[in-house]
Amino acid sequence: LYDDALADGWEDWSWNTNVAREHPYALSGKALAFRHREGYAGLSLRTPVALSRADYEAISFWISGGEDPGVRQLMFFVHGTDEGEESRRFHMDVPSGRWTQVVIPFRLLGYVPAIKRINFQERTGQGQPPVFLDNICFLRDTGGVDLSNMANLMPGDLLVFDESVSNLFENWSWDTTLSFANTQPALGLRSLAVQHQAGYAGLSLRFKEPLSPAQYPGLSFSIHAGDQGPRRLQLFIQQADEGEESTRLAFDVPAGGWHQVSIPFSVFGDVKAIKRINLQDRSGQPQTYYLDNIVLVGRPVELQVPAPPTDAPPAGGGPAAPPTSGQPLLANGFVYADQLAPGWENWSWESEINFDNAKPALGRRSIAVRYTQGYAGLSLRSPVTLNAQDYGTLILWVHGGEQGERPLRLFLQQEDIGGDSRAVLFEAPAGIWTPITVPLSYFGDLTTIKRINLQDASGEKQAPFYVDSVQLVREVLSTPLTAPNVGPQPDGSRVVYRDGYLDTGWENWSWESRVNFRNTQPVLFGSRSIAVRGNATGGLSLRSPVTLTAKDYGGVLLRIFATYDLPRRMQLYLQTTDIGGETPGYVFDVMPNRWQTFTVPLSLLGSPQTLKRINIQDLGELGSPAEYYIDEITLLPPSAEKPPAPPPFLALFSNRLAKGWRDASQGARVSFTEADTARAWYAIAVQLEQPNGALRLQAESPLDAGNFETLSFWVHGGPSGVKGLTVALYPSGDGAPVTAEFDAPADEWREVRVPLEGLADLKALAITAGDGAAGTTFYLDDVRLRRASAAAP
Repeated sequence: LYDDALADGWEDWSWNTNVAREHPYALSGKALAFRHREGYAGLSLRTPVALSRADYEAISFWISGGEDPGVRQLMFFVHGTDEGEESRRFHMDVPSGRWTQVVIPFRLLGYVPAIKRINFQERTGQGQPPVFLDNICFLRDTGGVDLSNMANLMPGDLLVFDESVSNLFENWSWDTTLSFANTQPALGLRSLAVQHQAGYAGLSLRFKEPLSPAQYPGLSFSIHAGDQGPRRLQLFIQQADEGEESTRLAFDVPAGGWHQVSIPFSVFGDVKAIKRINLQDRSGQPQTYYLDNIVLVGRPVELQVPAPPTDAPPAGGGPAAPPTSGQPLLANGFVYADQLAPGWENWSWESEINFDNAKPALGRRSIAVRYTQGYAGLSLRSPVTLNAQDYGTLILWVHGGEQGERPLRLFLQQEDIGGDSRAVLFEAPAGIWTPITVPLSYFGDLTTIKRINLQDASGEKQAPFYVDSVQLVREVLSTPLTAPNVGPQPDGSRVVYRDGYLDTGWENWSWESRVNFRNTQPVLFGSRSIAVRGNATGGLSLRSPVTLTAKDYGGVLLRIFATYDLPRRMQLYLQTTDIGGETPGYVFDVMPNRWQTFTVPLSLLGSPQTLKRINIQDLGELGSPAEYYIDEITLLPPSAEKPPAPPPFLALFSNRLAKGWRDASQGARVSFTEADTARAWYAIAVQLEQPNGALRLQAESPLDAGNFETLSFWVHGGPSGVKGLTVALYPSGDGAPVTAEFDAPADEWREVRVPLEGLADLKALAITAGDGAAGTTFYLDDVRLRRASAAAP
C-alpha cells in the first residue's frame, strides 16, 4: 500500500489532518507523514476497489512518533464501504524517537468482509504532533502473531473487548483512567488497564442501547491484579443511565496471574435491562488492575470469581423463586431448565427422550433426544393454552452430539392436534451448544401456543443430540434470527433459498449443471451456499410446488459469487409454467471472486402474471465451464414506492465492452483486458499502429442521445503521456460528428467529458491522434453516457 509512495489508485480521504506523502523522515526512502490538527481527526487511505478480507489475514506497517517528545495515542480501524461498515478499534501508543513495526491481524477487528478504507485516528480529543508511517502492506498470513489467547466466542456471544474495542459502548467511568492499548500484562497483544485514581472509583461501560439479560444471561472476563494485591472490587448493573442500580457482587483478586470470572446476571436480582456495567473499588484506596476478553455471554453461566470477599456480605439476588402453584412456566419463562415446567408433558413421537440427562448440559440436566425414525419429533405440551401475545421470542439451546450435524425443524402448534405454525430450519453442529433465538413473528400469525416441536428434517434416523434452556421470553429480541428461515416472511417476502435450505416443496430443476445446496465455501451469511458447476450454457433452476401469483411480489434478490479471472456475464429470468412461459432476461456481470447482491424488479422481467420457476444462467461468453455460488434467493414484497429512476449513466465499457457494442477499430491494436494499467480490473489498451489509425466502438443500434447529457471516460497516457488526441461521436446517417480534443497525462488517470449537445443519436465513437501519427499508445476506462443528474464518481 505504501513504499516511498502510495500504491496506484489509493486516495487520501483524511479528515482534519495534514498529510505529506513523501516525507524525508523515513525508515528508508520516503515516509507518509500526517499531523492531526484537532481531536479525533484521522488519516484515511481509500482503495478504488474494495479488497476482499478473504485474500488477506493482516496489515503490517512501521510507525514512529518522530522527534517531538511524547507518545502519540492512536486507534486503527477499517471501513468496509466508503461511509460505513466500520470495524472494531485497535488502540496504539506510538513512542517518539524510534521506528516500531506493528502487525494487526484483521481477525482482531471483528467481522470485516471487505476493506475499503484504512484509518489511523487520534483518540485523546486533542491535536497531536506529526506521526510517520512506512512500508504499509497487506499480509496473506497473520505475520507470526499468536492468536491462541483470543476469547473463545460461541454463537450468541457479544464481544466487548479483546485486543480491539467494540463501538457498542461508551466510557462512563468516574475517577478512573483507562488504556485499551496496554501491552503488559495481556493475554494477547492488548489488555485494558484500569487505574482507579481515588477510593471507590469505578470503571463503567455504558451501552448505547439497553441489552436484555434474556439475550445475554451472563458476563465473562479475565482479570489480573498486577504484582501487588489483592484487589478488592464489586460489580453491579444499572438498568438506566442514572440510578436503577442492582445489588452488588463483591470479590477479591489475588496478586499475580490471570483469573477467569463468570457472573450470571441472575445474581443481581430482577434485572430486566443492562444499560451500564460497573466495576468499582471497595478498598477506599487508588488501585490498578487489568482486564481482557470481556464477553457478554449468550448462554447460562455458573458463578466463578477469583476469591470470595473478606469484608462484604454475599451478593443479593439469590436463586429464582419457585413458580407459584399452577403457573405453566418456570421462573423467567423457562419451559425446561434442569426439569420440565409444572404440568408440561412429553408428547414426542418416534423418539427416545431423557429429561434427566447429565452430560452435556448447560446446568445440571438437559434433554437427550434420539429420533428412531425419519421426521420424528421432540414435542413439549403446555398444560394450558398460552396466549401468544404475552411472548415475543422463543429461545432454546441445541447440542449436536458427538459428530456430524443435526438438520432440524422447529415449529409450534396452537392446538393439541393441528394448528401448525410456519417452521424454522437449522442445523445443530456437533460438540458445542448453539443458541436458537426465534422471534415469534417468524412462526406466522399466532394467537395461542399449545405445543413446541423440534422435528428431524433429514428424513432419516439421527444419532443422539441434546436440548437445554427452552424459554419463552416477553421481549422481541433485537438480535438477528440465529436459525436460517425460509418460506414466507412477516414483511411479505418469500425466502426461496438460504443457508442450505430450500423453501418447502421447491425443487431443483437445473439443467446441464451439478448443484450442491449444502456447499460450505465460499459462503456470505450462515454456513451454507449453493454451488453450481456445469456446462458453459447450463443453468440453475428452482421450481415452486404451486404457481405463485406474481403481483404478490415486487422483485428477486440474488446474492452471487463467481470464480474465474474475468467478469462472468449471466442472466436471471422466470418461467410462468413448468415448460415454456419464459420471461425476458435480466443480464448482469458478476465480478470475479467477490460476493455481489442484485435486486431485480419484476418490471425488468416483463411483469409476469404468474411465477413457477426461477432460472439463473451463465451466458457462456467466456467459453469455460460455469462455476458460481448462490447465498440467498428471495422474492421481495411489492413496493409502494415509485418505480426507480433510470440509472445515472449507461456504461459502454466497465471492465468489459457493453452488450450491443463491438470493436470496429482500424489501424490500431486494441485489448479490452488490460490489467496492469486499469482503474479497476480491466481497461482498454490502444496502440495506433498505422497513420490515421483509430479506436472505434460501434453500436448495433443507434442510441437516443437525448436521454444523455455527456459522454465521459478516463484516459491514461502511459509513462510518457500523449498530447493532442481527438474523440469523435458519430450519429447515424450522414450527420456531422461531435468532436473534442484532449490530452492523456503521463502516469495518471484523468476524466474527460464531452457534451452531446446537437447530437440526435449515437452510432459510434472514435479516438485518433490529432496529427494522425502512428505509434501512439494510451488507455481508456469507465466509458459512460451520463444523464444530467449523474455526479462525478
